[in-house]
Amino acid sequence: MLVVDDEATICDAVAARLRAEGFDVVTAPDGPSAVAECEASSPDVLVPDVIARRSCWPRIPSARVSG
Repeated sequence: MLVVDDEATICDAVAARLRAEGFDVVTAPDGPSAVAECEASSPDVLVPDVIARRSCWPRIPSARVSG
């Protein structure tokens, strides 16, 4: 699972919660880093910042998080 958010506090909180639920999670602070992480780890699910567009990663299922 890849969590993408430019706010480190939010990214860390979402990742920690998902890890507590048993998911393997990697994080990225921005789009270019997320693309690199996708190439490196091939995540099954993407949890992008609300601003991130799903069209950037059309083959990866994504969940939208807002708060």
